Amino acid sequence: MKNIFLLVSILLYGISSYAQGPYKNQISTSLIRMENNSQTMYGGFIPKFITGIAYQRLFNKWAVGVKYEHGLNTVNEQCKNCADALYGTAYLHEDNFYITSDYYFLSGMDAHLLLSAGIDLYYARLRYNGHLEGGFTGEGAVVNNLYRTVGVNPHAGITYFPTRWVFLSLGSGIRYGFSQVDDLIDKNGTTRKEWVVKAPELSIGFRF
Repeated sequence: MKNIFLLVSILLYGISSYAQGPYKNQISTSLIRMENNSQTMYGGFIPKFITGIAYQRLFNKWAVGVKYEHGLNTVNEQCKNCADALYGTAYLHEDNFYITSDYYFLSGMDAHLLLSAGIDLYYARLRYNGHLEGGFTGEGAVVNNLYRTVGVNPHAGITYFPTRWVFLSLGSGIRYGFSQVDDLIDKNGTTRKEWVVKAPELSIGFRF
């Protein structure tokens, strides 16, 4: 619902800004993405719906800015080739903050099509929790972990402009960093590496 409201706002504001230029700013939001999170039990790509907004300032072919994301998604934990494995539904509740940078190059189709690459700095706060069944004893397990991560996010994408100001983008990236992991049940913590593979993500936005 929030994404629908934001999309309507983008279109209305873009229409009012259509006659202006050159464009120096852009705002976008994620529609859907496929991700593989190392915080889950067995990995694997899952569809994720993320509410958020990204703003970038344009400097010729460069763009720098900030981005915030919020998501609450379910994970169907299944290991098909594992004996006595835990299984069931878990939840990913996350808030992600980025400082973003992109370089646009190789424009085509009269500048309606752009390729880009960039790298972001990010901080992520993710909670992974669920009541899983099965396991070696058959008693299942309760998981409730909090991950606080800092790292980098190299990425690349393709952006299509059906009009001068509205765009659709399809991108992929690998988020990599170091996490402070707190087990909220056993009250202990550790540090470990985090990775998240995003392939792909569909976003919509506008320039003004």
